Amino acid sequence: MTISEATTEISWVALTLRVRYGKQGEIAMALKKTRRIDWQHLIAKMSYGKTVLEPEPKRHIYMQGDPADSVFFLQRGRVKHSVTSKQGKEAIVAVLDAGDFFGEGCLAGQPLRMATVTAMTPCTLVRIEKPAMVRMLQEQHDVSALLITHLLSRNIRYEEDLVDELISSSEHSAAQNSLDALAFWLGNSCRNSPSLIQ
Repeated sequence: MTISEATTEISWVALTLRVRYGKQGEIAMALKKTRRIDWQHLIAKMSYGKTVLEPEPKRHIYMQGDPADSVFFLQRGRVKHSVTSKQGKEAIVAVLDAGDFFGEGCLAGQPLRMATVTAMTPCTLVRIEKPAMVRMLQEQHDVSALLITHLLSRNIRYEEDLVDELISSSEHSAAQNSLDALAFWLGNSCRNSPSLIQ
């Protein structure tokens, strides 16, 4: 894939977001236009700055607050991204599968990890040190464009899931409020109506 093709794909994703933000059909078309990339092949060509890890399920790859000094590529398995509030409540932000990157916040200047990543299944990951990843992206502009496309596509999925969750949660709250109001009204009606009490 050339830089021009990758830039076209990025533009397509961005245009789709601007034209019909939130429409599943539009997002699906943008994602279909993005080609599958053989990241394993590209990463295998890196000569330094990478380490293969094989964590078992329930093992932390990194924790919220750890130094953000590397990017990870998930070759095999499944991991979860979670955040913990100051009150100790945990929320799962995302579940990632083979072929996904995570920890890329370090490339944008994030000094600390914003989430905890935990293996859900036996995994094989490649840990790529930040300087090695930055060098690859600077030297291989086509790879840089492909990574941006890949991350934008993933973020579209995140946003779509978040919107679905918010709408679902909002509908649940509205239904619960209606049931509470109905229960309150029925309770008052029963107290005020002698024929219903007897």
